[in-house]
Amino acid sequence: MVGVAAKMGSSETRSCSCGYAFDLMEESSINKGCGICGGPQTLAYKGSISSADAAAMAPSAHQSGLYGDLFRCADCGTIAQPSLPGGDSLHSLYRDMTDTAYLAEEEGRRLTALRLIDLIGKYVPAGRLLDVGCGHGLLLDEARRRGYQATGLELSSANAGYARDVLGLDVREVGLEDFNDADGFDVVVLADVIEHLDDPVSAIDHCKNLLAPGGVLCIVTPDPSARIARLAGGRWWGFVPAHTFLMPRVTLHEILSGTGLICS
Repeated sequence: MVGVAAKMGSSETRSCSCGYAFDLMEESSINKGCGICGGPQTLAYKGSISSADAAAMAPSAHQSGLYGDLFRCADCGTIAQPSLPGGDSLHSLYRDMTDTAYLAEEEGRRLTALRLIDLIGKYVPAGRLLDVGCGHGLLLDEARRRGYQATGLELSSANAGYARDVLGLDVREVGLEDFNDADGFDVVVLADVIEHLDDPVSAIDHCKNLLAPGGVLCIVTPDPSARIARLAGGRWWGFVPAHTFLMPRVTLHEILSGTGLICS
């Protein structure tokens, strides 16, 4: 699922869609309601693990059927994995994460990044671009080659170091919620990132505030309401240890609309 949202001015906006080691949370925390809308949750898929470490946060960690208990919200349809920690504890897992297998597929990942940049370019062909959770910096590198002034945010020290030292990119080791920029960005990208955050609603709102007038917000995230997800059930590729919230397309559009963005 890909969405691009354009900020037209200070108030008017529009959009168009195109071995593991953290402890389970207490039962009271799991049952306190959906982290997206507050609705009631029921167990959708029983998990196969009870804990995870930094290795489970790696983008390449996609072993089928390996995740904690997954709960579905009866109101918004979001799938949540409440056994994951939040805040600084979640950040610490990502700071310690390394993913040496990621670059083994570098050519294909760069081609995917170029397709996304082509989509973004239809709205904003140049300018300042922020890639949140930029990983090793492959999308940033391709964006820079296209003429964008590229900046990235990445918690993993290993990934951020590669992006800076090998690719020569401007990458900051800071969480999205702690990052601010007075000038605003023409493009903010959340590519396969929002499903890793402990507060996606606040993240979207913060990204909107980082946009300059006329800028675009691009979100790529797995859709648990997609036909392939429904058919695959508990063996769907989107169910992995690192995904905190998986939002259906309709729910994501409602969140974007709530920030003043109009989705189509």
